[in-house]
Amino acid sequence: MCGQLTVGSGRQMDQAGMAATSKVLYGTAVPTAKSEGLISADFLAAMADHSVLVILSRAHLVDFEAVVAEAKTGRLTVATDVFPTEPLAADHVLRTLPNVLLSPHRAAAVSGGRHLIGDLLLQDLRAIELGDPRRQLTVA
Repeated sequence: MCGQLTVGSGRQMDQAGMAATSKVLYGTAVPTAKSEGLISADFLAAMADHSVLVILSRAHLVDFEAVVAEAKTGRLTVATDVFPTEPLAADHVLRTLPNVLLSPHRAAAVSGGRHLIGDLLLQDLRAIELGDPRRQLTVA
């Protein structure tokens, strides 16, 4: 894991501490050599049970195989709109897991799309948290 990160009110926390104490983590970063694989298997293992990982921006940010492995355990809820290979294969295991929300990555290009998709994602994450099977967004 990497060193200190600035969180919330500007306080410093290491990556493992952030993973262990957060209920929802958003993965958003510009793809660089430093950010590649930032969300690693170790990071995912440090996340608290029943927490949510939202992966936005680029698949470059995560160890995608580790995300799939964690999602298969059911320990974490995963929402993502990015994949190492797009489109995600029709028979990919992520499409079958009830704790995974998939969304196409291009929605933000539409005028007003960011707010609309953000609202729909929040509604779906809330439904997952409540155990409600209904979704606003369909499987990608």
